[in-house]
Amino acid sequence: MLIEDAVSPGTPQFVIDSYATLAERAKTQSFGLIEEDVIVLDTETTGLSVQDNELIEISAARLSGREVIDRFDTFVHPKQLIPAEITELTSITNADVVDAPSAVDAVAALADFVGGCPVIAHNATFDRSFIESVKGGVNVSDIWIDSLALSRIALPRLASHKLSFMADLFGCDSVSHRANADVDALCGVWRVLLVALTDLLRALWRAWRTCTRTCLGPIAPFFLFWPARTRVRYFRSAPLVLTCSRPIVQTIALMRTSCRSLRCRAVKRSRRIMPRWPSQSHVSHVRAAR
Repeated sequence: MLIEDAVSPGTPQFVIDSYATLAERAKTQSFGLIEEDVIVLDTETTGLSVQDNELIEISAARLSGREVIDRFDTFVHPKQLIPAEITELTSITNADVVDAPSAVDAVAALADFVGGCPVIAHNATFDRSFIESVKGGVNVSDIWIDSLALSRIALPRLASHKLSFMADLFGCDSVSHRANADVDALCGVWRVLLVALTDLLRALWRAWRTCTRTCLGPIAPFFLFWPARTRVRYFRSAPLVLTCSRPIVQTIALMRTSCRSLRCRAVKRSRRIMPRWPSQSHVSHVRAAR
């Protein structure tokens, strides 16, 4: 599948070019502690309702960097028969689970495997709800990371954020509606998402610096080193604008309000308390009032 066919209409070319290099960069880029000792997990169930359906398979992989260093795979014996449509979808039959451990035993073994490490799952709410509906399931982990939600943030221009779609697009292992295969696919997609999130943070930082330079003019270099609390006070206190020196007063009074930042709200307030084009006498009055 081509990147051009996988993005929404109207996507800028520079975004398409960035998406096209994600898979290759994911093979070599390192992310430090965030990729060390994390668990990628998937489950298969007899249906979609946590009240009416049960677990039939749990699979997990422990990641350290780009390597899978440990695996956990088990069928789960349900109290009800597996519906025919689930068998058709997953290829899991009643014969596969007849000698499998109960849900309580399987989840207890999963908790020992996870050991409280962060758990990554695609649509994590679904997997977590089934795991935690079993006695002892709340002990598996306190940290669940939803790769579906992250993909919508990191790759907003994709036409779909299904695991199968992204795995095919970025050349990861294919999805087969079996927990172990889906875990392998998510292991590859996870690293792609980390690269995309890194790109997003860099873009946000560049946009922030551009915004501060545009909105704050000559005080931008000093503003970047202010503590966060001081910045908020500066944004919210329009009267403080009047205590600034002449160049800054003029910069604020004459500034366009095309940006939606908090700074521009302070600018709009400042225009209500000072002329749009401050005269020399007005600026002198402001300086004398300090």
